[in-house]
Amino acid sequence: VIVSVVLVSVVMVSLLASLIQIRQTYTVIHENSDVIVYSSSISRVINNDLALNNGIRYISCSSNGQKCDIILGNDNKRSLEILKKCYINGSPFDCNSAYDAEKLNIRTTLRYIDISDSANPELLYIRTLTLDRTNKNGNITEKGYNFSDMSATQYEHTENDSADALIDQYSTVVIRLNNDVNEELSKYDITLYASGRYDYSNLLGKKYTLELNNNGADVPGTTKIDEIFGVGFFKSENIHSVSNQIKRITIPVKQNKAFRGYYYKQHGTTQEIKIIDSEGYLVTSSRFFRDNVGYNVSFDPEEDIILAKWTDCTDGYEIVDGRCQPIAYHVTLNKNGGVGGDSGYNISYESRVKDVTPPIKEGHVFDGYYFGSNQYHDSDGKGIRDYDQQSDSTFDAHYHQCSIEGYDFVTSWDSEEECKATSCAPGYKLVSGTCVGKTLKVSLYKNGATSIGANVVSCTVTDNSGSCTVNLPSISRDGFEIKGWTSDKNATTG
Repeated sequence: VIVSVVLVSVVMVSLLASLIQIRQTYTVIHENSDVIVYSSSISRVINNDLALNNGIRYISCSSNGQKCDIILGNDNKRSLEILKKCYINGSPFDCNSAYDAEKLNIRTTLRYIDISDSANPELLYIRTLTLDRTNKNGNITEKGYNFSDMSATQYEHTENDSADALIDQYSTVVIRLNNDVNEELSKYDITLYASGRYDYSNLLGKKYTLELNNNGADVPGTTKIDEIFGVGFFKSENIHSVSNQIKRITIPVKQNKAFRGYYYKQHGTTQEIKIIDSEGYLVTSSRFFRDNVGYNVSFDPEEDIILAKWTDCTDGYEIVDGRCQPIAYHVTLNKNGGVGGDSGYNISYESRVKDVTPPIKEGHVFDGYYFGSNQYHDSDGKGIRDYDQQSDSTFDAHYHQCSIEGYDFVTSWDSEEECKATSCAPGYKLVSGTCVGKTLKVSLYKNGATSIGANVVSCTVTDNSGSCTVNLPSISRDGFEIKGWTSDKNATTG
């Protein structure tokens, strides 16, 4: 009976573990299936609407990816937005706040709205997803999905981009739908495609007058630009335009403020579009204004204005001619006993320090220029970091002693090779650019002695005296008292 009970218990435990695993697998498959259905539904409804309205002609998404404003090919307008709400135990909760409750519900809603008639917007599609986030003893698990953010990319092609009225254009909108914690669940990107061919021949040559609001400038710059549709003159980092293809204005000047550029914010929206950059270049061509065909700022200056924006300069920059320019500082190079090389240079804050020619210091190797413990130039004089001071500075040369034989007895060094000796102190000889102590030899003669311990003794110079000491050998001679050694061969007495 006991054995039977044990066997039944083992089987029950095994079955329970299997059921738990099956349940977990079912949950994952169920959630993945749901999100595939959501994705297909969203893609079908919105893509169908885009296709019926001749695709996307212009799209602009907010920087946080929560809203995109769309102008369709037939001039109808759409808004695609993500709304996010959070709840703890059914009560509203700030989604950006930290939470330590056991369970948090995150509800994100995707809304697709027809805003062609701004007074009567029409909801075309809505979907709300719920993500449950559980916090147990610091271990966070999630169930479900949420709409994360959106982004859009727009492409266009013409045979002659400056004049052709027929534009082939397509756009992609990616809606990220994911689960941040549960790695067993897939992460989905819903991609929307829209394309179309647009004929702008009726707009070619039409003039748009851009009124520029100087926004309190002390010295106003250009106040009006006439832009001809289809010309499309603009500056781009990726296009090397010749000078007569770049339109530039005279920028306004405002005391103690730097000009940031001109920005356009269409009435009823929060998205700003840069029209003119901080250098005064027109960066948005009439290709933008084609999508706002009725736009002319002089019609309603209270609502649609191109406004100058200003900014304060960050540390290390100063206002010069209305712009933030890096402050130029001077770096003095303290050679610290060295000769030759550069003595200093001018540099601006946060710029890479310049390469310099290293100094030469006799008997030493240049290690680099330092400011305190920070190295700014390496042993070759190359700049290795950004200039992070906001004042004139002095960089100190660091060296270490040459590691060569007889260093202490070198009397002159090569001017082009740091560790090559050219002359040596007395008692030393020059061998391959190093100073080697001479070997001094003493020859010994018996001069009547019976025997001597050696015929020759020697020593090597090792200090700056130029001489060295030898140990003289023994002498033996019957019937004589040994006095020692001398250089006088007649010094022996009876």
